[in-house]
Amino acid sequence: MKGLIIAVLSLIPLSVFASNAPAINGCTIEKLVTGEEAERQIIKLHRRDIDLKSAYVAHYECGEAKAILWTSFAEDKKTSRKLHEVMDGKMDQSRMFTNRREVSIAGKETVYVFGMGMDNYYFVHKDGNYWITTDKGEGSDITSRLIKELRD
Repeated sequence: MKGLIIAVLSLIPLSVFASNAPAINGCTIEKLVTGEEAERQIIKLHRRDIDLKSAYVAHYECGEAKAILWTSFAEDKKTSRKLHEVMDGKMDQSRMFTNRREVSIAGKETVYVFGMGMDNYYFVHKDGNYWITTDKGEGSDITSRLIKELRD
């Protein structure tokens, strides 16, 4: 019986279980990390303990490109904004991320940095902090599709 359940679950697309992660037009969710494990991954990236309401890490395949979206939610928009400012304040001293600049994508103010061979964009939307990293030079386009999805 256990094998049958696993076989049936393997036939169901991952996107059915990915209710927290937004669908990005032209992309499929290949892996989704939620709950405490996602919170641990995000706290590790921040290199300090932060108070999160929830979090997820979604790995997307977008044709030839790949994208990873780290999203954390705070108790309210004000707290999310503060977490964003703390993270953004570290970019000038970062050796890992360079070329920081503020850009408007799909009408949303975002921050761009280049790091680890990939394009990275991060921004606040409502009570969430979003950081998306992409390869293949398609970061602006994929980020635009993400922002449009969040607005719908």
